[in-house]
Amino acid sequence: MKEIRCVVCGDEGVGKSTLILNLIKNEFLESVERCLPEVVIELDNNLHLIDTNEDNLLRQLKRCNVICLVYAVDNDSSIANISEWLAYFKSVGINHPIILIGNKLDINNPNYSFDNDIIPIMKQYKQIETCVESSAKLSLNVKELFYFAQRAVLHPTAPLYDSRLHTLKPASASALSRIFKLCDTNKDNLLDYDELNTFQLKCFNTTLNSKDFDDIIDLVSQHSPQTISKTSDDTTALTELGFILLHTIFIQRGRLETTWTVLRKFGYAQDLRLKEEFLYPNFPVNPDSSVELSPQGYSFFTEIFEKFDVDKDGALSEKEINDLFMTSPGNPWLNKGFPDTTLTDEKGAVTLQGWLAQWSMTTLLDHKTTLAYLAYLGYEAPISATVQDTTSALKTTPPRRRRSRDVGVVQRNVFLSYVIGAPGSGKTSLLRSLLNKPFVSGMSDTKSRSVSSGSSGGKGLSDSAASTGMLSVVNAVEMEGGGEKYLVCQEIDSNALKNTKKLQLQAADVVVLVYDCSDANSFAHLSQLHAIHKLENVPCVYVATKSDLDLAQQRHEVQPDVYCRRLNLNVPVAVSVKMNETAGLFQHICSVAGKPKQALPLGKRNAKGVLHVVSLLTIGGGLIGIAAVLAKWNWRPWSAHLVNVYRNVLGCSIGTAVTATIMIGYTMKTHGAALLAIAGLSSGTVLQKPADAVTCPSKLPVSCSVTHVDDTCCVETNGLLLLTQFWDWHYSPYEGHEDAWTLHGLWSDHCDGSYPQFCDRGMQLHNISSSILAAGETTLYAEMNDFWLDNRGHNDYFWQHEWNKHGTCYSTLKPDCRGGARSTDIMVDYFKKIVETYKQLPTYTFLEQKGITPSNTKKYKLHDIKQALKEAFGHEPTLHCDGGGDKVHEVWYFYNLVGNLISGQLLPREQASRDNCKAEVYYLPKHQSRRHNAQQVQMDEMVSEVESTQLVWV
Repeated sequence: MKEIRCVVCGDEGVGKSTLILNLIKNEFLESVERCLPEVVIELDNNLHLIDTNEDNLLRQLKRCNVICLVYAVDNDSSIANISEWLAYFKSVGINHPIILIGNKLDINNPNYSFDNDIIPIMKQYKQIETCVESSAKLSLNVKELFYFAQRAVLHPTAPLYDSRLHTLKPASASALSRIFKLCDTNKDNLLDYDELNTFQLKCFNTTLNSKDFDDIIDLVSQHSPQTISKTSDDTTALTELGFILLHTIFIQRGRLETTWTVLRKFGYAQDLRLKEEFLYPNFPVNPDSSVELSPQGYSFFTEIFEKFDVDKDGALSEKEINDLFMTSPGNPWLNKGFPDTTLTDEKGAVTLQGWLAQWSMTTLLDHKTTLAYLAYLGYEAPISATVQDTTSALKTTPPRRRRSRDVGVVQRNVFLSYVIGAPGSGKTSLLRSLLNKPFVSGMSDTKSRSVSSGSSGGKGLSDSAASTGMLSVVNAVEMEGGGEKYLVCQEIDSNALKNTKKLQLQAADVVVLVYDCSDANSFAHLSQLHAIHKLENVPCVYVATKSDLDLAQQRHEVQPDVYCRRLNLNVPVAVSVKMNETAGLFQHICSVAGKPKQALPLGKRNAKGVLHVVSLLTIGGGLIGIAAVLAKWNWRPWSAHLVNVYRNVLGCSIGTAVTATIMIGYTMKTHGAALLAIAGLSSGTVLQKPADAVTCPSKLPVSCSVTHVDDTCCVETNGLLLLTQFWDWHYSPYEGHEDAWTLHGLWSDHCDGSYPQFCDRGMQLHNISSSILAAGETTLYAEMNDFWLDNRGHNDYFWQHEWNKHGTCYSTLKPDCRGGARSTDIMVDYFKKIVETYKQLPTYTFLEQKGITPSNTKKYKLHDIKQALKEAFGHEPTLHCDGGGDKVHEVWYFYNLVGNLISGQLLPREQASRDNCKAEVYYLPKHQSRRHNAQQVQMDEMVSEVESTQLVWV
C-alpha cells in the first residue's frame, strides 16, 4: 500500500483540526481554520490526514482507508452522538476500521466514564479497532492515536481476531496452522528450538536465543499443558495448538504487527489468501520453448518426498501423499488418473522416480500449476538465486525451430508426444507399457479422461479438445549411450480430433500414430487424420500394435509400409504389449523428439508418388470447375453428384480417373444427357431434385416464447440466436479489412443461455470450400474469404467447425424439415443466411457514425460504444474485451426467430449475457493492411494451380 487516507471526523468543536495541527507542528493553537486542507506526512506509507466538514464528509469517507472519530470528553452531547456517527457510517455503506478518539482529556467532566460510556459502544461495533484518550492542548497521545490509525490499516484486527468471542477467526487460524506445518521440517508435529529459530530468521531476520525460547514455552504452557510436548530426544517443543495460542496472545496484547509480519512473509495478503504474485510470479516463456524443472526444483521435490516417506519404503502411499498436500488446496492430479499416470510399486504407491516424473510432466504441460504448488509446499529459493521466488525451481529450454526443416538437435530433457489412433487400436495399453504396468486383456482406449494440462499458458489441446478428455502418462526413458529423458505421452481421444476447431498438434515434440495391424480398417483412420491436421512440420512415428496376431491387409490405397516410405518416414514399428515386445519403441520416440529431422513427413517422394498426386489434382480441378459451371445453370443437385464422382475417382486407378474425366468433358458438350449416365457410373443412382421443404402455418410463435414446441421444423427449439463478430486488433498481419469487423458465426443457444454443439453426426461435413464451389456459389465463397476468416489462415477448417458444431444443431435445418435435402445444400443455405445477416450489421460503420474510431491512445466509455450499437441495432449487444478487459475484441448481437432459419424472420432482442469489459476501453486499430479483394475468387487460383501442374506433368 503506497498511501493511507485517514479521515478525521466528529461533531463540530471537538478538536479535529487542533489534533492534526498538533501532530505536524507539535504545539497547540487556540485559533485554527474551520476545516484544514489535506495534510500528507511522508512515511513508508504516506499518511494523508483529511479534516472534514458537512461539505466533503461523504466524498472523503468513500475514499479513505481508516476513520478517526473524535469526541470531546467534556461534551456530553458529542459522547452521546458517537452511536449516531457509527450508524451513519453503516447507512452509507462504510465499513472501514475506526479509531475512537476522546479529545480534551485536560478538561475534567465528572459525568464522563470510559467504562460506562465507551466500552459498551466498542463491544457493539466490531469495526472499532481501539479507543485513545488524548489532549491536543497537552500534546497527550496525539502521535499515538495516528500510529493506531496507520496500524489499523497495515495490521488490522478484524481479519485475524473476533473481538466478541476473543478467539482467532477461522481463516487466520487456518493460515497459522499451515505455517506451522511448513516450519515443522522433521514432520514430528512439533516445533523444536532449531525449527523456531529458522522461523524467527525467516520472518524477523534475527536469531532466537535460548532464553527467548524458554519464555515462549513458559508463556503458552500457563494457558494449557497441551501447548507443549517432548520430542524424541526429550527436549521441550511447541505443539500446533501452542503456536496458534502464542499468536492469539500477541494479538490480545496489541502486537498485531508480529502476526501480520509472519503471515506476509509466508505469502498472505490482507484477506488472508495467498497473493497472486506469490503463487504465480512472472515467468515469461517463449512460444517455441518448453518449461522444465531446474536442478533446484528436482532437489526440492526429492527432499519433500523423503520427508513424507515416513515408513522409508521408497514410495509414497495414499496417506503419505495426502499428508504431503496438507499445506495446499489438495492433490493437483486427483481427477486426472493419478497415480496410474506415473511409475508405482506393486502396491500402487508412487516411487521417487514416478514422483519426479509426475512433476516433470506437470511442469511441461502447465508450469503455472508447478509454480503454485512450489509455493504451497514451502519452496525456498537459494540465497544465490537472482530472484527470491519459486521461479528459480524452473527453467526454459532453447526455442525450437518449427518452420525450418533444418531443425537440428532439440535441447530438452522432457519430451511431449501425442498418441493418436482409431478406437481399439491399443493406445491405452501402449501407454501402460511405458509405466511397466501389466497387460490387461480387453482394455478399451480412453473414452473420457481429465486433461493433465490445465490453465492457460500450458501445452496440449485447445479447450474444446480438452473437454473430450485424454490420458497423460510419464516415465523416465534410458537413452542409448547413457542418460535419461522424461517422456510424456498423451492419449488423444478420437472424438477430440474430429470435433476440435484448433487442435494444436504442433505443440508436441513427436506425434505417435497407432494402428492395429490385425484390423483391416485401422490404418485408414490415421491417413485421414494425417491429411486433415497437416502434420508436415511435426515429427511422426507410426506404430503397428498387436503384432502377435495375424497380419491383416489394410483397406487403404497403399499398405502402411509404402505409405510411410512415400512420406519419407521409417516404416511402422511393430509391437506387442501383450507379449511385452515393444522393440525399444520409447527410446526411439525420444530419439526422434531429440533429432526430429529424421521423422518429418513430406520429404522427397518417389516419382510414382508425384505422378499419382499430380494426376489426381488435375482430375479434381477439372471436376470442380465443371461442377461450378453446372451449378451456375441452377443444377445444384447434379453438381453435387459430380463432387461424389471426384471422391470416387480419388479411390480408383489413374486410368479409370482419366476415363471419367473424358466422359465429363463429353457431358459439357451434350448439356445433361450424358450427365445422368456419368452420375450413374459413379453412384448407381438416378438424380432427382429434392422435394419441397415442410409447409408451416402462417402464424408462428416467436422462438423462446413458448415452453413446449410440437413442430420443431417450424419453430426453432434452440431459439436464442447470437451473431458474433471479431475485432482482431492483436493479430499481425491482421484479419480482414482495417475498417471492418470479421464474422465468427451465428450460434443457436437454448433459451436459458446454455448451448448445444455437434448435434447431428449424420449432417457433419468436410471440404466446405469444395461443396460451396460445386454448388456454384462463387460470390458466397469470395465473400466468406473476405470477412469470415480464421486467425490462423485455415478458413475451410473454421467454416467446417462452425457448420459441424453449430449448424447441425438448428432444429429447423434438419433434412426432414427441408424436404429431404442433402446436408451440403442445407449447409450452403445456412452460410448464405449468416453472410446476409452479417452484412446488415456493419459494426465499424455503426461506431464510426458516432465518432468512435480505432485509436492507440484514446479510451472510449463502454456505455458510449454500446449506445451507438443500440441505436443501429435496436438493442444493446454484448461486448467482450481482452487484454485485461480494456481492449474491445468481440460483439454479440442477439436474436429470436419466427419460422425456420433460412426463410424465417430474425427479431433483434436485448443482450442475454454480460459484458466482460471495463467502464473505459480501448478500440485499437488493426496492425497492418492485408486487404482481401472481394472480386478475386480463390477457385480461379485453384484452377490455375491445377493447370500449371498439368503443364509440368506433360
